[in-house]
Amino acid sequence: MSLTRHLEKLTRDTEAGETDEGGNRNAVLIDVCNQYAGLVPNPNGQENKVCVFLNIDNSLGRSWCDWYSDGSCLGVIFESIEHRPTVVNHELGGHGFAFLDDEYSLYDKPHPNAQEAYENAWQYGMLLNLDWRSDPEQVRWSRFLKDPRYSEEGLGVFEGGGYYSKGVFRPTENSMMRMDYAPGAVFNAPSREAIYRHIMRMGKGEDWTFDYDTFVEADAAGRKQAAAAYSEYLSTRSSIAIDNFEPGLPPIFVEDGVKEICVSKEGKVSFVR
Repeated sequence: MSLTRHLEKLTRDTEAGETDEGGNRNAVLIDVCNQYAGLVPNPNGQENKVCVFLNIDNSLGRSWCDWYSDGSCLGVIFESIEHRPTVVNHELGGHGFAFLDDEYSLYDKPHPNAQEAYENAWQYGMLLNLDWRSDPEQVRWSRFLKDPRYSEEGLGVFEGGGYYSKGVFRPTENSMMRMDYAPGAVFNAPSREAIYRHIMRMGKGEDWTFDYDTFVEADAAGRKQAAAAYSEYLSTRSSIAIDNFEPGLPPIFVEDGVKEICVSKEGKVSFVR
C-alpha cells in the first residue's frame, strides 16, 4: 500500500458544506500558505511544515494539522493566546513533524480496525506513539518499560487513544498528545523517539539506522523534563480540572488538487477543489 493510499485510509470522515450556527466557516487557502512558505530558503528541498494562526485572542474553532503525501503539513491554530504554545507543539511538533497520533479519546467504543490501521501506519514511520496491543512485553515501547533510566516519567500501558476509548493503548496517562491537564503536557518517551527518528532521517538521509543506546544518550534532557512534569502531574491531578478548550481535530490527509479547506466551529471539514 502506498503512503498516499494509506493516508487516505487514516482520514476521518468529513461532511462537506457544514457551517456553524451563524452560517460561518473558517477557510484556509492552501495555495496562499504554500506561496508564503516558498519564500523561505530551503536548499535541501525538504518538505514544508507550515503553521497558520488565527489572529484574535479567543477560540472560534478547533485546531488541526493536515498531512500531504509528500510529507509536508499545514497546521491551523485557533486556540486563544494562553494555550497556543502547547497547541503548536501538539499540532505542528507532534502531528505535523513526527506524524504522531492523538492520545485522547472522544468515542466511548472500541477502535474499528486498530491492528490493521496501526501496523500499516508503522511501515511509514507514522503513529509510533500508540499500539493496538496491551501486553507490556510486546507493546512498541516495551524497551522503555524495562529500562530503569525511564522509570520516573510514568510509563505504562494505558487504554484509550486515537479518538477511541477501547482497543488502542498509549504510553502515559497524560502527555503532549493528550493534553487533558496542563501539568505533564510534554512528549512522552515513545513520542520523543519518533521525533528523534525524523530529525535524524532528515539530517542523515534514508540510509540512517536507529540505535537505541545512541537515542537514550541524546534523550537525557527529555527524560529530565518528562520526570519533572510527571512529578508535578502527580502532585496536582486531584485538584485540577480538565482544560476548558476542546481538543483539536484529528490529523487530516489532504489529496492533491484541494485549493481550500473549510472547517466549521463544530469541527466539520469540507474541501474546495
